[in-house]
Amino acid sequence: MSKPLMRELEKVWQASAADLLAQGVVSCLAEVEVAARREVERTAFDILAGKGDSAGGLASLLRGEDAPVEVLETIHLHLLSRGLERTGDGKIRCRTARRHRRSQGIYYTPDYVAEYLTARCLSGWRGPSPPRVFDPACGCGRFLVTAARQLLQQSHGAVDVAHCLHGCDLDEEAVEVARRVLSLTLMPHGSNPTDRAAITAGLEANVVCANALVEDVWKGNPIRGAARGVREGVEGTTSVVSPRSSSSLQPPVSGLPSFDIVLGNPPYRRELGTKDLLDRIAESDFGRRYRTPRMDLWYYFLHRSIELLAPGGRLGFVVGAYWSAGRGAARLITSLRETVHVEEIFQLDRLQVFPGVAGRHMMLVLAKPPSAAPTTVRLPVLDEPGDARPYVEGSAEVRSFTKLPAQLFRNGLLDLEPPAERLLDRLARFPTLGQLGKIRQGIAENPAAVTKAARRKHGELWPLGEGVFALTPEELERLDLPPAEQEPIRPYHDLCDLGRYERAEDPSLRLIYSTRETWPRLGDCPILAAHLARFRPIMEARRETRQGIRTWWQLHWPREAWIWEQAKLIALQMARRPSFVPSREATYTSFSTNVFVPDAGVREDLHYFAAILNSRLLWKWFRHHAKRRGVGLEINGHVLARAPIRRIDFTSPAETAVHDRLVGLVDRMLDLSHCRRTSPEDEIEAQWRETDGEIDRNVYRLYGLANEEIAAVEEAC
Repeated sequence: MSKPLMRELEKVWQASAADLLAQGVVSCLAEVEVAARREVERTAFDILAGKGDSAGGLASLLRGEDAPVEVLETIHLHLLSRGLERTGDGKIRCRTARRHRRSQGIYYTPDYVAEYLTARCLSGWRGPSPPRVFDPACGCGRFLVTAARQLLQQSHGAVDVAHCLHGCDLDEEAVEVARRVLSLTLMPHGSNPTDRAAITAGLEANVVCANALVEDVWKGNPIRGAARGVREGVEGTTSVVSPRSSSSLQPPVSGLPSFDIVLGNPPYRRELGTKDLLDRIAESDFGRRYRTPRMDLWYYFLHRSIELLAPGGRLGFVVGAYWSAGRGAARLITSLRETVHVEEIFQLDRLQVFPGVAGRHMMLVLAKPPSAAPTTVRLPVLDEPGDARPYVEGSAEVRSFTKLPAQLFRNGLLDLEPPAERLLDRLARFPTLGQLGKIRQGIAENPAAVTKAARRKHGELWPLGEGVFALTPEELERLDLPPAEQEPIRPYHDLCDLGRYERAEDPSLRLIYSTRETWPRLGDCPILAAHLARFRPIMEARRETRQGIRTWWQLHWPREAWIWEQAKLIALQMARRPSFVPSREATYTSFSTNVFVPDAGVREDLHYFAAILNSRLLWKWFRHHAKRRGVGLEINGHVLARAPIRRIDFTSPAETAVHDRLVGLVDRMLDLSHCRRTSPEDEIEAQWRETDGEIDRNVYRLYGLANEEIAAVEEAC
């Protein structure tokens, strides 16, 4: 949408709002925003539909746009990211308000994503009538419009298409936009007034403002029956298996409508900040079937859509990609394994899908019933992140491989790496790290420093980034603590102080290690108490403080004190590749790390564990078991505990020699790491790579890998 059109829209919106306020129709500015926005959108539709030529310059600008159907969605999205405010002289002006869209998880689907998923789901449809299509969170109707266009291209009549399309959304404005863009799409194909009236009636009945998760949306007009078409590649060419039973999954509620095609881009809203909404859904019968801790709102939409999908039907969703190895998605993954066939997973990796939205996304294509057929996994071949469009449209390189259900669903997770059964089965025979010692997550300060969210919530009482429990040396020096108050202070390694074989000798932060043991009485440390009292509203809001588990001046989760004083292996939770560093001295680390402390009877050296876990072989293992996050992997404590460790038989001189060689190589890596920090030179970098490679070669031999397995590891990592 052109900048002149955006400016003209905002002018018309402001003028409409001012008129509504002057007329006294509404008095609340928030209500004025909505009413004026709907008036602008209605005016734009009338212009595009040829029903009027009002709004002067707006009409000429609108008619200059290339695709009028897309314009209505763009207008709604643009105005939704704006707000209205009063100026000092009482006038109305626009302001940026993108936070509202982010908080509601509102990111409308790019056209090429809708085209791809719709084409995949409609491919092979052979019914005489168009399939029943449903979008459970339709927004402005992007998927429905795309389906309408493709069905018209298949020579289905406009009236039939209007009556086969179904969508609902909680946003009444968006539903109005969806009806209008569908009307603009279908009306030119209505040959007479009767057809056009039937199109309008179908859209009004089937595209509605409703909650698809908890409402019987079309209860008065249920849609019955299974898919009526015969699909190429579904019947006759795949091995269909009966649904796999599971006590964790209840059958869908009888009497629900069924749909041949379900398409969507459900809202992404995580449990943090959405708990009240998720709790309300959980009170319904549907919610009780599928509620799990740490779930995302969109999980509910996929569960509901699978229930509504008719046998022989297909489902196409674009979703975030972080769930495939997350514990909060265990029930969702079980549902996929037991109730549908996953036809395709298109991993969009680091590609930009939604403008202004970071993170990884994927496209899912599912079919009913379950099948023993393989799943196609598609991955873009890229060096740097870029736009997803050329990869989805087929003009950029995409790598594909297939996986059988047993290879795709592994240990309750979704394994999206290329098949490596022989290697993974071999590694599964070794003991796990969790059997050899204690694994703990780092310290949760809550808060370490003042965040943007805390400032917003508490009226910007403190400078952004000011240390609360985690202080810079300069901040600590300004407190001028007497010796009696320095006992709770600990050197504190921030993430910038840690890396793969890297640990800063002098950490960048100092931690107020405030616990029941180190600071039981508030009056014992009056200067520290005065410092923390400035931030008391933040700490008082913590759940554990409200419940009386922690006093407000103590750390949220300090963990056991002995953990930090022991020799340990420190693991970064998120990094480009698995990153571990050993520490033989007291080291305190944050919530973004895990630590491993070997049990007393374990003879393997700490540096031996560092060599194994930092190796390419274990990197390959983590790629199959850890969650993709950002540019790398998220290795939480549960995944880390399952890492396969080759034990050493110390009665064998040969094995003992390999152990000692790896320990020595890690010593060298630590020395080189220090040199890299102080004087990065090409020669040091070359020595680092050679030593790292020697560790890998020793680990391959220790685990008994064949040459082809080594080649597969090197190619993947």
